[in-house]
Amino acid sequence: LGEVLARDGVEAQAALALLLAVWLGAALLARPRERVLALCDTEALLHHLQELDTARREDIRVVVCVVGEGYDWREVAEGFGLYGAEARTPAELMTALEGADGSGRAAVIDLTGFET
Repeated sequence: LGEVLARDGVEAQAALALLLAVWLGAALLARPRERVLALCDTEALLHHLQELDTARREDIRVVVCVVGEGYDWREVAEGFGLYGAEARTPAELMTALEGADGSGRAAVIDLTGFET
């Protein structure tokens, strides 16, 4: 993926951002009773930030995990009326996923500070 992004730049970013709409569709149509987990980088999510509002309005229970740099995605999620969490370790990620599941709402988990 890194090679594609380096080679294709904006086009690859736009394709990644489109995937958020695909994940919303999967959550709504293909797997309505299951939680769908979406992985986005910061720039891809910024391209289609309004999809977070779509998830809230349509009650689409998708969990968007954001990697990369920058923003406080927990705060952004809460601003959209979604469940927001931050995870820096595997244990925190498990807690965040459990919180997202228990919230009954779409969620954003900020992994920008995740320690590997």
